[in-house]
Amino acid sequence: MISQGKIDWSTGIDEETPMPSSVGEFFNRVSFVAARVTDACNIQCSYCNAEAGCSTSPKMPIATFRRFCDGYIPSSQFKQITIEFHGGEPTLMSDAWFQDAVNYAKEKAFLWDKELTLAMQTNGTLMSEERLLMFRDLGINLGLSCDGPPEVNDRRRHKGHLVEQTLALAQKHKIPLGLTLVLNPGNYKCIREAMDFFAKYGIRGYHMNFLEPQGRNQERLTVDNMMEGACAAFHYMADTNCSVIEARTQQMVNRFKLGRSEGLHTCTHMECGAGKWFIGMDWTGTISPCDTHVHEFALGDLWNGFDLERVKVQLTDFHRKGAWYIKCFTCEARKVCTFNCTMSTHKNPDVRDAECEFTIRMHKYMLDHWDAVEKIFNKLQESPRNRFFR
Repeated sequence: MISQGKIDWSTGIDEETPMPSSVGEFFNRVSFVAARVTDACNIQCSYCNAEAGCSTSPKMPIATFRRFCDGYIPSSQFKQITIEFHGGEPTLMSDAWFQDAVNYAKEKAFLWDKELTLAMQTNGTLMSEERLLMFRDLGINLGLSCDGPPEVNDRRRHKGHLVEQTLALAQKHKIPLGLTLVLNPGNYKCIREAMDFFAKYGIRGYHMNFLEPQGRNQERLTVDNMMEGACAAFHYMADTNCSVIEARTQQMVNRFKLGRSEGLHTCTHMECGAGKWFIGMDWTGTISPCDTHVHEFALGDLWNGFDLERVKVQLTDFHRKGAWYIKCFTCEARKVCTFNCTMSTHKNPDVRDAECEFTIRMHKYMLDHWDAVEKIFNKLQESPRNRFFR
């Protein structure tokens, strides 16, 4: 393998460096890549660890993205593959960069007969009407981070009025948006208000993530906070005939009624897909098991390639649960459990324990509110997309 010192990371290219064969071997089993095109961000969310306000923070050179496409797209064994632009804030990249990157990826996918899905997770604060339409025309599916209406959103995030402008523009042009809400101490009492706000702009579904103490201020959610926010979403869905669907609730209701489905993209085996079918890549072309900041688990890179035996060992260590998980096998709430995020457990075991208690309590809550479960479940069966939430 070559020395990283031979690579000019500012341009992301070394013309004399051929693609190591191990790159193709590694990407063979991958179907989803979260490309962290920059670690910089234009806002400073209290619960995030991105490099807020760092205008000089490096960005992914287009040559690095092209090299990634050369390694990933021909090599993946899957017909359907995904590239998600991530950050930091990916819209800090120029329009010209996105046009070049998308056109190159689409051309490569066409040549190799792959069905390519493009996505982006953005804070939505840099989205003019012209830019929104550009992303639509490029075929990039947008996921927006929003913690509620502006006055609620801005308790832990910033520039909520710009997020609302983006929601309004998307509604005007009938552009579908995915939505992620981080349940935090500033909004867990406002979930019904947030869902009313989403409904106002035609948002039919969103995903609620629980805050984890990994950001700037190390705030925590109590299990009571989690329950209050999750139960509010649960009853909103029951009361409004699922006018807005929260994905965690949707999955728990489906599993509560039907059990767990077997398949590649499930947590049935108590391991996520990180480092397997799903990986993260930073702006240098370094590959990690997922899209969080996990450089300590770096698996390899686009120039030096991968020691595949070492990768196996690293992923075994990454997914290792520990003796605590033995109790899962006799837990009645197991069938609705997500088994927690592996990376969260590495960074803070308290998160695992809190979500474990939440799952047990939520399972009992659903047993005690059977009529609401039935109402939600029956409505969910009308949607063909519901099969993806098992």
